[in-house]
Amino acid sequence: MAPSPDASDQPTASGANLAPDPATGRIPVGTTEPHLSAPGFRMFDRGAHVTHWRPGDARHPVLYSSSLARIGPGTAWRGGIPICAPWFASGPDGARTPSHGPARTAMWLREAETAGGTHHALTIDVDASGAPALLELEYTTKRSDRSLEVALTITNTGRDAALVEAALHTYLAVSDVQGITVRGLENAAFFDKAADADVGPGAPLEFGELVDRVYDDAASVVEINDTEWSRRLIVERYGATKAVVWNPGPSAPADVGEGEWRAFVCVEAAIAGDRAVTLAPDQSHCLATTVVAHGPG
Repeated sequence: MAPSPDASDQPTASGANLAPDPATGRIPVGTTEPHLSAPGFRMFDRGAHVTHWRPGDARHPVLYSSSLARIGPGTAWRGGIPICAPWFASGPDGARTPSHGPARTAMWLREAETAGGTHHALTIDVDASGAPALLELEYTTKRSDRSLEVALTITNTGRDAALVEAALHTYLAVSDVQGITVRGLENAAFFDKAADADVGPGAPLEFGELVDRVYDDAASVVEINDTEWSRRLIVERYGATKAVVWNPGPSAPADVGEGEWRAFVCVEAAIAGDRAVTLAPDQSHCLATTVVAHGPG
């Protein structure tokens, strides 16, 4: 089963190379993929994927995108804010494909675009368990001089209950991940996927090797201090039952540029695993993230 078919899913669009210029953070405009651009902002209709945001007169983008990032049918952009739905990773049973669900590479319908925001929609006919379902997804973005809010609302319009997982997989750009400080998660227990172990509160968060932590009952606000760029990023999550922190370390995926694992940290709002959400007919759940940038960086 898959999302609603879209006539624009044609092979000619596959693999469009839209890597950002390393000096400016700007992404080339030549592409067959439908997209929208505004000063400091870029978003594709495929995946409703925000790939670039640089607020106001900031020196550096707030969102990281890989220099090797590509987009097309079945190919997800590496960076920005991918939408994972209606399952996270390989789903509750570990057997769902594609990874992170079909919403990430499906063509969404752009229903509205304003000077400071967007609205996209998508219909998916399967839930996180693989059962037939009817899920209506709405995705909105709102931006100001120093903040970006993204919100995913999932509504069960079918006749039966539907199990839903989702995540807003936010890639935050940093000067060097090994030089930043992440605050707000100190008092939360987490599952360490790299070590396959549950860990209690207080374990230090250090980067250099794979970091893949799924926090339970974490504070809704996470602060990233980047002294090299004189910048603080405040990340606030809404409707999330989990917080995921991820950085691959030197063994990064093939579509992360050489050494670029140092250039980002992912802080994700998620509903997943034992904290997935079961939606009754006509019930909705909204998952949102707001990022606010402080400082000139």
